[in-house]
Amino acid sequence: MEHISSHQNHHEMRADVKNMTGSNEYKLNQGPEDSISAVKFSPSTAQFLLVSSWDCTVRLYDVGGNTMRMKYQHTAPVLDCAFYDPTHSWSGGLDSQLKTHDLNTDQDTIVGAHDAPIRCVEYCPEVNVMVTGSWDRSVRLWDPRTPCNAGTFTQPEKVYTLSVAGDRLIVGTAGRRVLVWDLRNMGYVQQRRESSLKYQTRCIRAFPNKQGYVLSSIEGRVAVEYLDPSQEVQKKKYAFKCHRLKEEGIEQVYPVNAISFHSVHNTFATGGSDGFVNIWDPFNKKRLCQFHRYPTSIASLAFNNDGTMLAIASSYMQEKGDISHPEDAIFIRQVTDAETKPNVRQRCLEEQRRRRQRASRKISTFIGTFMLCFAPYVITRIVELFPAVPINPHWGIVSKCLAYSKAACDPFVYSLLRHQYKKTCADIVNRLLKRSSLNTSGRGHENQGNSIPAAE
Repeated sequence: MEHISSHQNHHEMRADVKNMTGSNEYKLNQGPEDSISAVKFSPSTAQFLLVSSWDCTVRLYDVGGNTMRMKYQHTAPVLDCAFYDPTHSWSGGLDSQLKTHDLNTDQDTIVGAHDAPIRCVEYCPEVNVMVTGSWDRSVRLWDPRTPCNAGTFTQPEKVYTLSVAGDRLIVGTAGRRVLVWDLRNMGYVQQRRESSLKYQTRCIRAFPNKQGYVLSSIEGRVAVEYLDPSQEVQKKKYAFKCHRLKEEGIEQVYPVNAISFHSVHNTFATGGSDGFVNIWDPFNKKRLCQFHRYPTSIASLAFNNDGTMLAIASSYMQEKGDISHPEDAIFIRQVTDAETKPNVRQRCLEEQRRRRQRASRKISTFIGTFMLCFAPYVITRIVELFPAVPINPHWGIVSKCLAYSKAACDPFVYSLLRHQYKKTCADIVNRLLKRSSLNTSGRGHENQGNSIPAAE
């Protein structure tokens, strides 16, 4: 594994990989009949899972009982869905219609529509608003109480993905653009960014602590970004390679289709078209574990509200066209702290290691600049001990200036040599002033010699 620093340099990323298999997961019964587009757990309970599919349905599962409670239809494939509250779901897709469904009464309502297919549906509890992103290059807000449209906001390109971070909205569009909006004031774009990854954005998910987001691309890379634009915080961002396999000596690169955050530990899972699910520790820049390979691509992932279960949608995403492929399925995996919790001791050791590296760099820089600046001065003073060796007086002045420029900009060196520094500076200034006065008086005598006597 490798990762890229904020300056896009490649480094080794350590991986403590455990291939997880066993009886701690099961497949949901009555799965969708076509590709799965999204899986979403209820925010208030670990019991219910919402699933949208290309078979034009949205299904509600009781994961504890492994049963499908209900399903409702759209007129075209459904691309995304979300819970508004425990009894209401929202969904949209290729029919461009936004639909809300009452899960108690099994009644649905068409709230509104975009001018093109709806790609993303999210709920923001802080502002109490539903957010949809569409291929019509717009984001629309919806009041779930009425329900009705609360505003339409133009985006620079088609919306591919979006995520809510508190009261902020992070939108990923075509052209590798990322826009950050303030949902309390949508009158302007808070931040405009370009993805740090070179290829098309596939998924964006915000940190549970609302400080940043994770972005994935079709080229087997993931970037960890921070919302605070200050230079100090932006130094923390990085990216790394993942979901790559060597087959017959050739590295195969797979899209990273899905990201989901653990709500307790702030670690996150990624799923790719290689069929693997990885759990990452973003603080130690380390992979915590890797699950067994699933039958086909990972299309969507979702942790439940307490982080004890992970829903894994294994679904072919037409990467190789219309070919025979394994059955689309949803797996529910019981996850443990060993798989998802960062190692606190390891994190402390990593922080100590980084501090030692920073200290070593500072010491190396100090020694290097000290030697570079003081070597000419020391050599000059040594040569001055041998009268037979002539030294250009200008070289002595230059070497002193170089040495004392280092002393002036380094507090430690200046404190040691401040008296000599002041004396030398005064000496140089006096020499320059003396030479200037001599030149002035010399020009005065010359002018007197060349002047024409006045006529008597």
